[in-house]
Amino acid sequence: MNRFLTGIIWVIILTACSAENVPTDITQNDSVESRYMTISVMDTNTSTRAGIDYEDGVEDENKVTLISFFFFKENGDPALVIENNGNCIHCTAGEFKENDNNTDKNVSKTITATIQLKGSNIKDNLYSVAAVLNWHDFKKDPKNLSLSQLKEECGNYAAYLTYSNVPTPYNKDTEIPSIIMSSSSYSDNSGTDKFTVETAGHIADSEKEAVTNPVVIHVERLVAKVRLSTDFKDGPDKMTNVTCGEKTGCTAIALKDKDGNYMKAKTTEESEEKQIYVIFENWNLHNTAQKSWLIKRIDGKWELDGWESMKNWNAPEKFRSYWAQNHPDVIANLKHFSYEDAKGELDKDWFYCLENAADSKNGEKVVYDPDNDVTNRTQIFVKGRLVTLEGTVATPLQLAEWGAKRYTVDGAKTTMLSQVNKSILIRKYDPEKKEYTYSSLPESMVRLISAKDAGLADYEFENDKRYLSYLRLQEEPVFPQEYEEAFFKDSDGNRFGTKEGEEDSLEKDIQAVNSTLLQVRGASIWLDGQTYYYADIEHFGTNPKSGKYGVVRNHIYDIHITDVRNLGTPVLDPTEVIVTQKTKDMLLESRIDILSWRVVDMGDISIIW
Repeated sequence: MNRFLTGIIWVIILTACSAENVPTDITQNDSVESRYMTISVMDTNTSTRAGIDYEDGVEDENKVTLISFFFFKENGDPALVIENNGNCIHCTAGEFKENDNNTDKNVSKTITATIQLKGSNIKDNLYSVAAVLNWHDFKKDPKNLSLSQLKEECGNYAAYLTYSNVPTPYNKDTEIPSIIMSSSSYSDNSGTDKFTVETAGHIADSEKEAVTNPVVIHVERLVAKVRLSTDFKDGPDKMTNVTCGEKTGCTAIALKDKDGNYMKAKTTEESEEKQIYVIFENWNLHNTAQKSWLIKRIDGKWELDGWESMKNWNAPEKFRSYWAQNHPDVIANLKHFSYEDAKGELDKDWFYCLENAADSKNGEKVVYDPDNDVTNRTQIFVKGRLVTLEGTVATPLQLAEWGAKRYTVDGAKTTMLSQVNKSILIRKYDPEKKEYTYSSLPESMVRLISAKDAGLADYEFENDKRYLSYLRLQEEPVFPQEYEEAFFKDSDGNRFGTKEGEEDSLEKDIQAVNSTLLQVRGASIWLDGQTYYYADIEHFGTNPKSGKYGVVRNHIYDIHITDVRNLGTPVLDPTEVIVTQKTKDMLLESRIDILSWRVVDMGDISIIW
């Protein structure tokens, strides 16, 4: 006798779904019988933490090309529902029907299907079902998974959204690969964590009867979505239609310090000071997670404000929750990128990333001490250019700060070198006087290097000044014409790198000179005006305990920059991977909205550096 089970997944309706390529490592003893199940799958929409706003997203974000149903017994063991002894049934495009006309803001899409189950005592053995959408890697290598095994599945489920190991910007005109989704996790009113749907009462004796009593499965996307825009006030500090190099239509913002004083600099050491502007060029995500659970991990016993009363953090009536547990490997393996990796266009592009519940561990507040730790928070990274203006034409600054003074880059290098110009000497022989003439180390023989290249960058804590630049000899120092290829400590002819009893060598000299140059205090160098600003992404910024910072799957984080202060963090080498760090008094002010997708509004943020 045929029986039918109706279910809902996003809401999904499936027809004649396939069960090919399923392993045969479990055998069945009884005779095989056929049952049918109609399943509707619902997307729990992506929504905001702050404003409880919902957004369907672009069409590709709702694209479904594969649905995998996992069936379980009451004890969580695989319920064998296909003839060759598997507990997973796959449905591909063309085997289900889609409906985008939903009146429920919490639902983006409904999909409906009828699937054929073949097994022994299906009605008695089958207890619950879960679903994963667009998980093509699993279909290539199928296996039976128990409930506990499915919960342990983890991986980089955003890797296919990233190319060349760098976050890929998307916009309404780009093709988006189908996003992996899984059964939604939440706590019911008894505090029990839920992500499967019970099938009892939904198995019918006829297909017609089953369709009238569907099982509803809600799913959520495994990634979060982050958008960045600018919202600077019109006025004399905002210059539009600016040309900077080959870029036209730029917006330049007059920079002020944290106290509101306009910031100025010279374009040459002899020129008058001019107002400094910043042009935001591109953006990226930073400190992104590289692994997440396939099924979102939660804990109904969390002490988050409002969790126990089912407010703010958990919404069983919407079949979803708004916080998560990180995989244990997340924080130690956050991904960092370089200045030139930032390729997203502001006000246009967005990025996807895996969740990073940075602000809590097991529901308790994570204490972040910048004097002893580097940040564990996912951030927006804004690539900027410091410029001066002539009308609407921008010129990048060669800007430096050393001590309490602002210089050009060449001026800073000259001043830094002057600290050791009497202790590092070169010489040439004067045949007329029959003696050596000693000179200070010329500026052409030295270069600026980053703290990383100098071996002075410490990535163990936030407040390390790894953004500073230091002096070093050119990689292959070229001596002025007629000068001996050697360095000296003094005018008595003592070689710089030779110890008593050793033979003189240029290699030893170079090592010793470089060690002395590193003793000169480092400078902030904005080469070609290159600078960056960043801001931690806030998930629920009003919560003083857990959950203020973080990104959670199936949320959209809308960030609006409204103000910027100070010069940002200096960049000497745009190819160097950056562990983000603020200079003194840097500020980026922005507003963040979290949408559905759930949309998170972070409020206005000003960046003060």
